[in-house]
Amino acid sequence: RSVDEALRVIRAIQFTKKHGDVCPANWQEGGSTIKPDHKQKKSFFENLND
Repeated sequence: RSVDEALRVIRAIQFTKKHGDVCPANWQEGGSTIKPDHKQKKSFFENLND
């Protein structure tokens, strides 16, 4: 793994700890996150192809 990838993963973990949202695979700062609520989670997955 590259240093950039390691930093991206660390930032995703820090974001999750701070905000409670889950970062999807390949998440980049400023990207969409998954809310822990099942209704909001469903909305995230419905909008993936938009």
